[in-house]
Amino acid sequence: MFTYTIYALQDPRNNKVRYVGLTASALETRLKEHMQATSGGSDKIRWLHELEQLGVKPKIKILEEDVEAGMAEERETYWINYYHRISPLTNINKLKPNKYSLYFDPELDEKNSEERWMNMRQTARLLGLNYQTLCILVARGEVRSKKSGNWNVRLVEINEIKKVFQKRFYPEPN
Repeated sequence: MFTYTIYALQDPRNNKVRYVGLTASALETRLKEHMQATSGGSDKIRWLHELEQLGVKPKIKILEEDVEAGMAEERETYWINYYHRISPLTNINKLKPNKYSLYFDPELDEKNSEERWMNMRQTARLLGLNYQTLCILVARGEVRSKKSGNWNVRLVEINEIKKVFQKRFYPEPN
């Protein structure tokens, strides 16, 4: 069975987590890949270059091991959102919905209206959930839509669904 490790990169100067990722490779190999990355100009690359100029490397910390392939992205998203509540991460883009979207801020994106209706697939993607997981929550009545007929939800309702999902599947770690 193919499994992943979910890891965090910590700033050695203050031990704050600055990046969360997942890998099937050895952690030292993945750290070397991060350190060799030079293109893109992302916050992560700028941070890593800053550390390199100081002659230090980020610390790598295991968050979860042996995560099955079907759950890896969900678990990675959980840890990204957990650590992002503590301090900003370098792999978060607050302006556009993406796989780290639990922290997508619709107020920062003028194109998105809180009144926009989304179907289950769009909602699952925005929440960083597996589509089947959201279907199960809806079937059990744990997540409801306020629109009759086809299941749809407004962007403004996403936070309510997020709370149900996090409470049900991912209680706060100790």
